[in-house]
Amino acid sequence: MINYAKSRKTGEISSFCVFKEENSLQNKLTKIKKDIQRTEVKITEYQSKLKSLQKEKTDLENLMMIDVLRKHKVNHNDLPTILQIFEEEKGSSVPLKINNTEEQQNEKI
Repeated sequence: MINYAKSRKTGEISSFCVFKEENSLQNKLTKIKKDIQRTEVKITEYQSKLKSLQKEKTDLENLMMIDVLRKHKVNHNDLPTILQIFEEEKGSSVPLKINNTEEQQNEKI
């Protein structure tokens, strides 16, 4: 867009270009770039927070397991045997409970 202006002092007419649309687009682009940078910073912060929370969760789960072992006074020598038994029965723990319930019902009859 070309605008014409008349000088107050000299009365001469001169032309100058005003690119309002281009300036507006440049402002929008600058704003979007800033938003992208802020979003990237937030993503980095959230990823760090997520890692920290996952580590904290794992630590608490480990403490819970240690508390159970201490509560039942499991010796460190017995631990491998207990873990082996647990691993072997891991897949059959639910059916064992169902079988016990069925046996109890059969006993009542």
